[in-house]
Amino acid sequence: MSILTPAFKVGGRVALYLALGCASAFVLLQGLTGQFAYYGLLAMPVLALWVIGGAVIPVLKLDRRIGRAYILGSAGTVAAAVVLAVVLLILSPRTPSKTILVPTLLLGLMLGIGAGALFPLERRTG
Repeated sequence: MSILTPAFKVGGRVALYLALGCASAFVLLQGLTGQFAYYGLLAMPVLALWVIGGAVIPVLKLDRRIGRAYILGSAGTVAAAVVLAVVLLILSPRTPSKTILVPTLLLGLMLGIGAGALFPLERRTG
């Protein structure tokens, strides 16, 4: 038995999904505009839909795999950005290369979405 009401749980999920979605969209937008200048701004509608999906997925209570793919995709993007920033600061603090930024961020996004969508929900014993 939980002491939290269902509305509070959904609100918490919406807040978590929106926070991770906004962080990953911000990181991707920075990478795209840094790589492609103003042409990176053409991705803004797609990133806006990604962030809006963070509010829609927990409210509609879609399949658990969709929610998990969204969370892991966003977390993978943010984690890839952090790892890449640390690596670039250690390897070349004076001249960071932005040419590897976008592929690394997209790889983190795709690995997270793939992990969330393809792995089973729970392990079955027996």
